[in-house]
Amino acid sequence: MLSKQVDGSYKASVVSYNLTDSEKQAIKAGNTPIDIAQKTFVSSMMSRESVGEPCYEAQTITIISPRDISASHTINIQAEVPCPTDDSDDGFWDDDGDTSGGGGANPGTGSDPFGGLLGGGNGIGDGTGNPNQTDPDDPDTTDPDGTQDCLELDAEGNCMDDATAILVPNETKDCEELRKNSENTTFKQRMQVLADAIPGDIEKAFGIYNGTYFNPPVSNPACGPIVDGDENHSGIVNSHPVLKAYAHNHLKNASGTRKHIGTFSPKDITNFNNIFTDSNSDDSPSPLLQHEMAYYLVCDEGNYVMKVKDGTKLLDFTILMGSDGFAKEVKDYYRKNKIKHGKPKKDQNLGFLKFMKEYNIGIDLYEADANFENWKKLELNEDENDINKTDC
Repeated sequence: MLSKQVDGSYKASVVSYNLTDSEKQAIKAGNTPIDIAQKTFVSSMMSRESVGEPCYEAQTITIISPRDISASHTINIQAEVPCPTDDSDDGFWDDDGDTSGGGGANPGTGSDPFGGLLGGGNGIGDGTGNPNQTDPDDPDTTDPDGTQDCLELDAEGNCMDDATAILVPNETKDCEELRKNSENTTFKQRMQVLADAIPGDIEKAFGIYNGTYFNPPVSNPACGPIVDGDENHSGIVNSHPVLKAYAHNHLKNASGTRKHIGTFSPKDITNFNNIFTDSNSDDSPSPLLQHEMAYYLVCDEGNYVMKVKDGTKLLDFTILMGSDGFAKEVKDYYRKNKIKHGKPKKDQNLGFLKFMKEYNIGIDLYEADANFENWKKLELNEDENDINKTDC
């Protein structure tokens, strides 16, 4: 929340609401809970109480692609570190002001190609820069005293920390992107090829690109050809700066020791991270934004897609999967939570949603109808024994 002050600056606060699922649905219907004041929490973004709160330091790490163990590249990230003392002059920055929204719309600038995906920096992102500074070349002539939008003023004439509205949006950029792809005839034809191949013995895949960045520009989405894999692996689509999504299928009657499942495998998650990082590395700067990235699955149980919720967490999970001990732990979790070949669809979906929460992997899960349309976001209910489905 931004509260405009009489000197033209903005006071920035984070407003959170402790709401149950039923209260969220009530708010979407236009009914605000009568005890909303007791469920509202406001914290300032402009100060920290102690040096122990998060600060960030630029670090370079090497990513090794599971698709090709000999291939690697480096990326710049902002790693959380202990904050320095107030008199320190080290190259740190705390989590104030411009670290939450990205660095603007110019791709390729700055040392962090993730920009708003990992928090702060001047890389690629859909943020609008520092919300705590005014534009001296664009004065606010419609509100000279800076109080037009305030519900209540303090003694000095500044806006109070007043939560003016609760925003629980139905429409998101993720949903808009999913609809855009689903409205494309070639995309739906390719997805149907994947669906028709489910009873067979060869996995198939295709890449999805933002064609507006091609030379000359083409459609967005621009779909690549169908690529065959084998019974255990989907087809390989080479990385590309504007590869925004990957679609593949799981087979219904896979034989041998590997049985296909009705949701995303750990390998799918790490492959999604590879596409995400490959398109945002120093070696491959990309104009793509976070909401464009997606990883589709067509299987006998349904049509699904993963979207990036938090790129840092997705990367962290992928790095951990490089440990044999952690990979075994994940495999055991899948087995114990009925994410197995032949288990009912609902059990597998519930297990995967619990897995997403338990391991905090930074993704959201959506499901479409048989025509690859009408996407719904899947989430655990409050008791974690059922699935809430929210229309895009």
